[in-house]
Amino acid sequence: MPASNTENAPAVVSLLVLVGCTATAASEELTDSNLQAKLNTRCKVVDYLALRAKLLGSKLTENLHTIEQNADLIAKWEILAANTNHAAADSFGALAAYGRALNKQQLVQIKTTTETYLKTAAILQRRVATDAALQAMAEATLATTATAIASTKNGEDNDPQTLPTTFAISLAEACRIANLHKVAGADTIQNALSKKITINQLPTAAATALQPPPTLTCTGSSNPKWASSSNVLGCSNTGSNGILGFSITTSKLKPNDERTTGYDTEDGSENGNCGKTQDVEKEAIPTDATVKQAMCKARTAIAASITKLTDLKLAELKSKPELVAALQELTGGSKLQGDALETAIRNYFGSDPEQFTKTFITEVNNKHSKYRKGDQLADGPLSEQTSGAAYTSALAHLRNERNKLMRTAMKASAAKNVNPECQNKKKSDCDKEASCEWKGSEEKGKCEAKGGEDGVKVENAGQTTNTNTTGSNSVLINKAPLWLAFLLF
Repeated sequence: MPASNTENAPAVVSLLVLVGCTATAASEELTDSNLQAKLNTRCKVVDYLALRAKLLGSKLTENLHTIEQNADLIAKWEILAANTNHAAADSFGALAAYGRALNKQQLVQIKTTTETYLKTAAILQRRVATDAALQAMAEATLATTATAIASTKNGEDNDPQTLPTTFAISLAEACRIANLHKVAGADTIQNALSKKITINQLPTAAATALQPPPTLTCTGSSNPKWASSSNVLGCSNTGSNGILGFSITTSKLKPNDERTTGYDTEDGSENGNCGKTQDVEKEAIPTDATVKQAMCKARTAIAASITKLTDLKLAELKSKPELVAALQELTGGSKLQGDALETAIRNYFGSDPEQFTKTFITEVNNKHSKYRKGDQLADGPLSEQTSGAAYTSALAHLRNERNKLMRTAMKASAAKNVNPECQNKKKSDCDKEASCEWKGSEEKGKCEAKGGEDGVKVENAGQTTNTNTTGSNSVLINKAPLWLAFLLF
């Protein structure tokens, strides 16, 4: 049966609820050459990474769709192969066997690719959230609500003074992803599988200075100034006490806001590899190296070729081992190579590339077959029979028709070998009759009518001939694709 429809890869980017920096600008494509210049703010890089993740998911979905299309075509080939009345049944059977083997390989490949993508998407999601939060932190403010420090307690012990200070941070200041299709609402990404990537550098300083820095002031009504006398340091004022003040005027943490652009490979070169996989899934805040490796592995896996069966060419058939193996069994089991392989391909698929595409790919969609639709046996297009009960019904119906033909042929063969003149004769009498022959051992055999094998009927691409040729360069074609039984059930 055809592979069940694979699920679309989850759009992990949709989970990013941080919705970001907006900007109005003329639309432009982001390329390897302008990434550094265009992605000049933290929030633009947030948009960029979110969009890269989304585009990788779209590419993965395209690969999944190709595998689904292949499964549909394989199912159609299998149905046509099961129809022993079809002139090219064996040809479709060989294609179906090749297609099913390819489909199995592709399902294994796409499973691994999907797992890689999901890990990468999770890492990018965490990094996007981190960068967005850093933007909110960069805009957070520290401020004093009272600045005066006034005291007349001259000579008294130290009297600590309270300096009320506020710290304000708002997620509204975080990067906001306003458009899941464009960076900063304007720019698109030229190549979703680009080897280059731009990343916001994570803050690395052990301590970050407040900007602007806090200030200590000396104020008064008349000529306030800093004063130092003997072992006393303070603020003086003519005619009255000076006032010390402490001020944080909406200072900000200002984490470093820098970016790097380069290849995502381990050594930073264009043709380098992604490096050995590290255990990074537990990183709540993925490092730059983790983000680069995750992107490298995902784009490499997704870029791996997924063969489209609708693009299959006649000239490619001899390079498909699974197809050659099927042809080998159809032609008697001898190894096929060189001229023998070319002859087998020509006998089963013709020599005209355009006719091959038309017969085995394009026109397959126009073919009809019977299948049970509800309680009725309907004759419908193969496009309705590539999955579910319609698919199994179509194959089972054709198998039943084939079984009827085989039973009829067996009855006819049995009737042909019944000759009243030969029945119940002893071996000595049987040997005397020209129309009879002894079958089996002398003690346990029996006398039967003589009968020979008819010429083998060849059905291939609309031509019907008789042949019993089995020379080294000849092709023996079976009357019915019985070898397909293993495909059907």
